[in-house]
Amino acid sequence: MDRYSVVLHSAAIACAIACSPAAAAPQAYVASDGADLNTRFDCRQIRPCRTFAAAISVVDAGGEIVAVDAADYGPVAINQSVSIIGNSQAAIVATSGTAITIAKAGVDVVLRGLDIRAVGGLTGISMTAGNSLAIEKCVISNFAFDGVSVGTPATVRIVESVMSGNSNGASITGGADLPGFFGPIIN
Repeated sequence: MDRYSVVLHSAAIACAIACSPAAAAPQAYVASDGADLNTRFDCRQIRPCRTFAAAISVVDAGGEIVAVDAADYGPVAINQSVSIIGNSQAAIVATSGTAITIAKAGVDVVLRGLDIRAVGGLTGISMTAGNSLAIEKCVISNFAFDGVSVGTPATVRIVESVMSGNSNGASITGGADLPGFFGPIIN
């Protein structure tokens, strides 16, 4: 191989490494002082993102997004299996539409320790496709329509969660299974 071929070969290898998509992270973080530009660093704990929407773009399917502190982390469309952990201090405030949308077949979603509330929002959690939804230790409040709306044959588990001030606490239809509701729903 001549020198020119070696340079081209080396450049091709470097491009293959640099041009490959970054591997997703098993865990991503959001913080009140985070920046969504930190997706280039996979929203690691030392460089968290600002919103759940940005963090979900870098986390592995089946991974987890963790809120570091108290803040509104914005509405999110969930398109893969994921756990979103709010540590009882993270909020998702919907000023219109839906706070959390789940519309991908086969996904398993866990929402834990979140304050999901409306300031003009219509629905708290809307699941139109998916395998399972677990809502644990969440507060879902003040939505014009449903706090939780599931219209697909998914397994739904609601544990130690409060739904308050919604027109309807939960609408579980479309063949969805609610094997054990561990309450309260207050409306």
